[in-house]
Amino acid sequence: MRLYLVAPAIADNDDRDATDHQLHVCSERIADLILSHVSADPALFAMRSVDEGCEAPVKPDTRYGDAEVVHISDSDTLRSLLAQCGDPNSGKWMFVRSLVTCRAVLYGHDGQAFVCLPTGSPAISSPDDSLIKVEECSHLLTETDWMDGLTCE
Repeated sequence: MRLYLVAPAIADNDDRDATDHQLHVCSERIADLILSHVSADPALFAMRSVDEGCEAPVKPDTRYGDAEVVHISDSDTLRSLLAQCGDPNSGKWMFVRSLVTCRAVLYGHDGQAFVCLPTGSPAISSPDDSLIKVEECSHLLTETDWMDGLTCE
C-alpha cells in the first residue's frame, strides 16, 4: 500500500473569510485530484458512525450496527462527497473505502486527506503546489499490501 497526505496550501492569514474561501477552492481541486486515483474502483463505499455529530454528504442507505453505509455507484456522487468532506466548513463527513482493495480516503478537520492506494497505482502529485501539497507518507503503514485480509493489487 502507499499512503499520501493531500492538503490545502493555506497561507497564514488573519482574514477568516479569505481563508474560508481558499479552503473551499482547495477542497474542490483536491476532490478532483483524489477522484482520478480512486474512481475506477467499483467497490467504493462511504461510511460513518450513527452518532458522528455531523451530517453525511450523501444519504446512507444501509446500517450495520453503529455504522451508516452507502455504496458509491458513480463518479459524480464520489466527487461531490469528496468535495464536501474536504471542505472544513461544510459540516459533512464520511470515510471512503473499497471493499476489495486498500483504496481509502480519510479527511481531517482542516481539509487534509489521507489517501491509501495499492502499491502499483500511479503516484499522486500536485498539479499546483501553491494550492495543494502532496506528501507520500507510506512509512506510516506496515510493510505489506494486505489490508483487512484482502490483497491490494
